[in-house]
Amino acid sequence: MSRLTLRAPWARSFLAAVVVAASAVAVADPRPAGGAPAPVTFGAVADARVEQKRASKNFHDDPLRVEHSSSAAVMSYVKFTTSGLAGPVASAKLRLRVAANGTSQGVAVNATGTGWTEKGLTWKTAPAKGVQLATAPHLPDSTWVEFDVTSAVSGNGTFAFVVSKISGSDGADINSREQTNGPQLVVTTTDTTTTTTTTTTTSTSTTTSTSTSTTSTSTSTSTSTSTSTSSTTTTSTTQPPFNPLPLPPTNTAWRAGDAFGGGYTNYVRFHPTDPNRVLLATDIAGVHLSVDGGTTWLPRGRGAGDHIASVVWHPTR
Repeated sequence: MSRLTLRAPWARSFLAAVVVAASAVAVADPRPAGGAPAPVTFGAVADARVEQKRASKNFHDDPLRVEHSSSAAVMSYVKFTTSGLAGPVASAKLRLRVAANGTSQGVAVNATGTGWTEKGLTWKTAPAKGVQLATAPHLPDSTWVEFDVTSAVSGNGTFAFVVSKISGSDGADINSREQTNGPQLVVTTTDTTTTTTTTTTTSTSTTTSTSTSTTSTSTSTSTSTSTSTSSTTTTSTTQPPFNPLPLPPTNTAWRAGDAFGGGYTNYVRFHPTDPNRVLLATDIAGVHLSVDGGTTWLPRGRGAGDHIASVVWHPTR
């Protein structure tokens, strides 16, 4: 029976890798009890009409009114402050209660500035009309009339509107905030759903060397979790796999010898960074160390016994 001393390099190794594919699970939180958010109704914080014929007079205690005329027009200003809205605005409706004298002619609602006060507003001081937001073909007697002003209401804040007649010669009275059924702004927000996505990836690789039957296994796992309302942002922490062991010098070869007093070589361990440093485990001669790639050997491992099955390098030596 011949005995082997190590002067052999690792033979060409082959890699067998098993990769567990990533899997993703999306979980949607339950909708709030009662479904989508209910509309929120805000009362006016200020309102007053202005009259062209009495341009310096303030009418904060009087009902609102609209009337069309080239020299005696009447318009009404209404202001609201919204708060506590948690989501994007899906709908905003201006609701006005028409008094007993309505009109069969058209009415318009425009956006306007918010810098006026109820007791300081007059025809002369009133802010100009902004973009037209909505119209109504008529104002029926003693009914609520709604105008879609969604484009002017962005969320929490202060918003003002001016109501005026488009044409015709008659007028209509509208309840003010000092009266029952004053102006209202009804806002509905968009329901938001939170989505949580968890992704787990596990990979396992096995490398086998044909010369010394050395097997090493490395495993890496990465997990990422993201939570978002309208978009998902994913962060990932990955533990890199172990670097492969370096190959020994290419000018080495196997040969028979009796440097260890007979027996068998049980295990060969190359240093992870220096291929010239090699540990050898034998069945009757203990542990030996080579610092020149296997050319010469020194006995090591006093007190460890003669029969050594395997060896590893100390992590700092």
